[in-house]
Amino acid sequence: MAVAGAVDLDEPLASLLPEGAVVPSLDGQEITVRHLATHMSGLPRLPKGMMLRALLRPGRLAQGHDGRLRPTPPWNLADLTGAGGLWSTAADRASCVRAQLDCGGPAELAEAIRFSRQVEHRSSRFAWMHLGWTAHRLHPRQGAHLQIWHNGGTGGFSSFVGFDPETGTAVIVLSNTPRSVDAPSFELLRTLRNEASSRAV
Repeated sequence: MAVAGAVDLDEPLASLLPEGAVVPSLDGQEITVRHLATHMSGLPRLPKGMMLRALLRPGRLAQGHDGRLRPTPPWNLADLTGAGGLWSTAADRASCVRAQLDCGGPAELAEAIRFSRQVEHRSSRFAWMHLGWTAHRLHPRQGAHLQIWHNGGTGGFSSFVGFDPETGTAVIVLSNTPRSVDAPSFELLRTLRNEASSRAV
């Protein structure tokens, strides 16, 4: 929508919501679309009361498990689909990553991918946010590899998608436990990167 000019990234969120909607401020300034897209809005992860409704309306096909590996009901985020209501498979995620690596697919998608990479919100010298993706460049002692990634988690599930655009390597991990899969995913991405670099030499 930003590429098409239908929305401005610096447009206040309040101007896009129904009249009378209350939007808190962020350090005294209005929350914008850019704040939302780069996870910098300061808004809570889930609205108050959302957890109970999510637990009472299961809707996933896979069985999730809690921290003790006991079956747990999945969340249904019908009211907040963009924050965790995506039903997907490893094959779907592979198609998404291929598009990110190639900037391919329909012209509109390729343009949107390029646009999203141009938007950066720096959180440190080595880390920043693109639209919808977190990115960081590893410390030079670790090879200075670029990794672009996103993770997620809901009741009984966790996920990770990450890729290295410089070598075309990617990792997709889907788990039916709430335990974070970030650390092994990053390690696998580093290993694949190193193998790809060795083959190139």
